[in-house]
Amino acid sequence: MSNTLQSFAVYSDYFLALLEDSKGDTERFGELIKIINGIKEELELIRDDAEDRKKQALKKTGIEDWEIKNDKMKNMINRFASFTLGKIGSLEVEADSEEERLTLF
Repeated sequence: MSNTLQSFAVYSDYFLALLEDSKGDTERFGELIKIINGIKEELELIRDDAEDRKKQALKKTGIEDWEIKNDKMKNMINRFASFTLGKIGSLEVEADSEEERLTLF
């Protein structure tokens, strides 16, 4: 009986190996999160730059705001968005204090 108790382990070697593997996975997820956050920051900079360029272009032409007034054009854009949505997956419209943002996934 003492032989049995000496070889008794609360966790099996297989479990301990899986635990060690999961530590590596956690580290890799941490690296992935850093990369994704970096990409997010780059996209935010690109968005901000595009907004600045838009404001400058509007100012140059003497326009204060951009709005599509042509119903035919609005319909065409809506149809394109619906078609794209069907091909890509889902659609998210983000209400913003200044404007609405359209994100296609």
